[in-house]
Amino acid sequence: MTAPVEFGLALSNSYPSGTGSYNYDGSFKIVVQNLAFNKQVSIWAQVGATWKDIYASHVQSLPGNLELWSASKQRRGRVRGQVHGERHNVLG
Repeated sequence: MTAPVEFGLALSNSYPSGTGSYNYDGSFKIVVQNLAFNKQVSIWAQVGATWKDIYASHVQSLPGNLELWSASKQRRGRVRGQVHGERHNVLG
């Protein structure tokens, strides 16, 4: 790994909300070099019309002084322009 951060995997899913709209889930796997003990890892992503940091949590140490981090975002669907709810999840 030559870069200090590599994007490992992104998964996306949408499903009916039961209210006439859809819910959306996204999850991310990030591999980082262990350059310092204290670090903050996040994905910069568009959530609706706004760009936000989606913070990740440490999953496990990997060989070669690397670490696996994971983050997820769930967004509930819209009906008539109203947001039904939004939840920010971090997997660990």
